[in-house]
Amino acid sequence: MSFRVWPDAMDCYMHMNNSSYHKIADYGRFHFFAVLGIIRHAPKEGWHVTNAGNFLNFRQSLQPFQSYSLETRVHSCDDRWLFLEQTHDFKIPMLLVVIVSSVFFSPQNN
Repeated sequence: MSFRVWPDAMDCYMHMNNSSYHKIADYGRFHFFAVLGIIRHAPKEGWHVTNAGNFLNFRQSLQPFQSYSLETRVHSCDDRWLFLEQTHDFKIPMLLVVIVSSVFFSPQNN
């Protein structure tokens, strides 16, 4: 997915603010689950996806009007947790890495 740093995503230091990184990561996760078909099947099955935590590791800040891409992939999983790795790239590979722990649950069998 491709994005650009718009003025509403910047802070007083004129680079992308921390909350915008989380917002873009949310868009990426939604897109990832939509491509996999989970968004379509989750309501039918009563599934919910909950994020338990995010870890962001910055290598460089994004500047005004700078374009960048976001890639989302499965980092690892076990019988309960799904860990996603999301990378923001712009000239420097892996400009930002986000590790997200998510859990799928159903009200019937928490």
